Amino acid sequence: MLRTQFLEIDSLRKMISQADAEGRGWPTCILNVKAQQEYRPEVRGPLSLFINLQGRSHCKVGSHEVSIDTERYFLSNSGAHYDFLIDETVPTETFNIHIEEKLMDQVYAGLTLSESKLLDQPDQLSSGRMNFFSQLYQRDVFLDGLISEIRQGHFENGHQKMLETEQMSRLLVHLATINTSSLLEMRRLPALREATRRETYRRLIQARDYIHSCYDQELTLDKLAEVACMSRYHFLRAFKGTFRCTPYQYLKNLRIEKAQWLLRKSDCAVTDIGLGLGYQNLSSFSRVFRQMLGTGPQRFREEHA
Repeated sequence: MLRTQFLEIDSLRKMISQADAEGRGWPTCILNVKAQQEYRPEVRGPLSLFINLQGRSHCKVGSHEVSIDTERYFLSNSGAHYDFLIDETVPTETFNIHIEEKLMDQVYAGLTLSESKLLDQPDQLSSGRMNFFSQLYQRDVFLDGLISEIRQGHFENGHQKMLETEQMSRLLVHLATINTSSLLEMRRLPALREATRRETYRRLIQARDYIHSCYDQELTLDKLAEVACMSRYHFLRAFKGTFRCTPYQYLKNLRIEKAQWLLRKSDCAVTDIGLGLGYQNLSSFSRVFRQMLGTGPQRFREEHA
């Protein structure tokens, strides 16, 4: 179901309670909404992808708080309580995808059970449930293509349950593939126990997402270690071992990546781009840009306009 307006928060909570009481769980719901101001506190949701087609929104799950732009989406697991906020001077357009819990369990069974079990007991579910790392993810070609497909199908044909189920099934399989990559990244950590390794990785993700959310501010190693609830040295060592670069290098790469996009796509002055990315002045921005790309930002714009 694709909605173009947010449900009133009390109505949403009533719908969730009723679905829980009847054992139905969440249905699939896609929120393609334009809004400048919206606050939805303490919502218990299904597996959810918070995506913006334009503008910025904010999401908080427990102590994990992120700012979501148009380049990344935030994933929240089934059963998690989240706060969702839009507080902008120009409208943000969301494309938040909330996936039916029953479908999620069926896809997980299809991925984990043997062919013989699936044939002999078609309704059997796996003992576990799909569980992803709750974090910011880079938008990719698959997701952008799926968003276009969903929007086109909605405007051309209206709501079609069969098509929606197929689309969400493909999305879940895609997310499972991405999750496998995250698990491989997590296993770079040297912890002896799997639970310790997973907890360390969760804390590192929280700090990395903080960099993505606050890259335009002055960040310190102390602050990032605090976000991760780790000592400075432990955090620095674990971050570098897991993500193959230091927090400073990660921040520098992220800023220059965003600078390249802005220089190609926007008419903003070079100085304004540098200041907006957290550099103190044009000189420091140009120096870092030249160190990383071998050319200055103005020349880069001229060559890639």
